[in-house]
Amino acid sequence: MVIQPHVRAANRLGPNISKIGEFGSMCMFSPAGNVQYTICRPIGNTGLDTESWVMIQTDHIPAAISRILDPKIAEINKKRSDFRSKSLVDANLLVSTEKEGQTVFMYPVYKTMSRNAALGIAEKLQKRKKGELRDAKLAFNKKTPAVEQSENLRNTQLAADVINFIEENVREEEVKVRKHLNSTVVKALEATATRSNHRTLIGAFGNEPQVKMSGMTGKSLVDVMATMHKKILDAMMPTAE
Repeated sequence: MVIQPHVRAANRLGPNISKIGEFGSMCMFSPAGNVQYTICRPIGNTGLDTESWVMIQTDHIPAAISRILDPKIAEINKKRSDFRSKSLVDANLLVSTEKEGQTVFMYPVYKTMSRNAALGIAEKLQKRKKGELRDAKLAFNKKTPAVEQSENLRNTQLAADVINFIEENVREEEVKVRKHLNSTVVKALEATATRSNHRTLIGAFGNEPQVKMSGMTGKSLVDVMATMHKKILDAMMPTAE
C-alpha cells in the first residue's frame, strides 16, 4: 500500500476536485492489479453526518461529483416557487392575477406592477449604486477624509440588501413578505412540500450508497489516514502459529 501525496492524487480526480474538500488518497497493490482510493467527506446528498469520512475508489469520484445535484432540481425549484407564491397569497401578502396569459403576483397596495418587476427595477438600481460606491472607494487616498470613507462604508452596507432600493410605498410590503417566508412554520412546510429523496450514489454503475468509515467520525484527516495505514499493515503482517 502507498499513501499518495495530495497533489499527485488530485491529478486523477478531475477539474471539480474542489467540490469534495479535504481528502487523502492511498493505493492498494495486489496481484490482481492496483486500485486507488480516496478518503474524503461524504459527497453530495448522502444523509451521513458531515463530520464522517467515506472511502471511495478514486476513479468513481468524478461521476459521484456529477451526481451531487438532484436531476429533478428544476422541478423541485418550481415546486418551491409555487409553494411560496401560494403561501403568500393565502396570507394576503400578495394577490395573483392573469396578465397576458401568465399568472403574476402583486402587492395588495401596489397593483400596477408585479412584485417580480418591482424587484427587478430595485436590482438594477442596486447594481448601479454598488458600482458607484466601488469606483468612489478606488479613488480614495491618504488625503480622503475619514468621514467620507465612513459614509462610503455605511452606504455600501446598505447597498448589500436590495430591499433598500424598492420604492418606499411597497418596501413595507416586501418586509412582510420576507418575514413570512423566513418564519419557522413556513420554512418547515416548504421543506416538506419540496423534499427530495435524491442521494449521491457511487460505484461503477452509480447504484451504491456512500458508507461512512466506522469509528472515524469527528477525527481529522491525518488521524484517519494514519489509522487506515496501520489497519492495512496489521492485516498484512503474518500471524504467529
